[in-house]
Amino acid sequence: MDFILESSSENEEDEQNRVQRVRCRRPRTFRPRINFNFITIFEFNQRFRSTSLKLEELVNIIGAPLQHETGRNHALSSRQQVQVALHWFGTGCQYHAIGDMHGLSKATVHRCIKNVTSAINRRLTRNIIRWPRNLFSVIRKFHQIAELPMVVGVVDGILINIDAPTVDEEGFVDRYGDHSINVMGVCGPDYNFYYINSNWPGSVHNARVLRNSSLYRSMEAGWRPIANGYTGCLRNKYINFNQ
Repeated sequence: MDFILESSSENEEDEQNRVQRVRCRRPRTFRPRINFNFITIFEFNQRFRSTSLKLEELVNIIGAPLQHETGRNHALSSRQQVQVALHWFGTGCQYHAIGDMHGLSKATVHRCIKNVTSAINRRLTRNIIRWPRNLFSVIRKFHQIAELPMVVGVVDGILINIDAPTVDEEGFVDRYGDHSINVMGVCGPDYNFYYINSNWPGSVHNARVLRNSSLYRSMEAGWRPIANGYTGCLRNKYINFNQ
């Protein structure tokens, strides 16, 4: 009987301690948010690598899935989330540094970047990264730049540094000793991307990335960005390299 009474007393004491901890729990603090609407145009471009108008266009396209249903817990607006993501895209700062500049926690910055990136991939990638409809204009512009005939794009690779992954870490070590992914891109004369492949780790050579890309396989199978390829260009009466 004494054992039962002692156990009951201990349970009551544990319950009281739990209630006391709940009562003494530190209240949540919300850091003051930074308003970037009143900075100069130069400062805005320097932070976000974009104009305010272009940023607003992006928000209008991808903002709907980013919007929170309620304003509880000081939820960020779609525009604020896009600003955080663009700031990180343009500078590559540590999450805590971006958080300090926006008045946000490190975890919130991570969620913003993840959600905005997913929204961009879902709503923009297939519409933006594609071959242009008027490739004859592209050919003409490349000829004006370097006097190279029949060029529809330039291809190159770049190493994008990443944090060391937990799986196959050695495969991501590039020739400079950094952890990265090898990204292949095809660009036009106006610096627009027509094709991107980001499937390979940094240790893989550019030639291998190209050989294993869908672009290479398509062209080996006979596909060309312009119907009839080189012959079609020669027959097109609208090409004037002197313009």
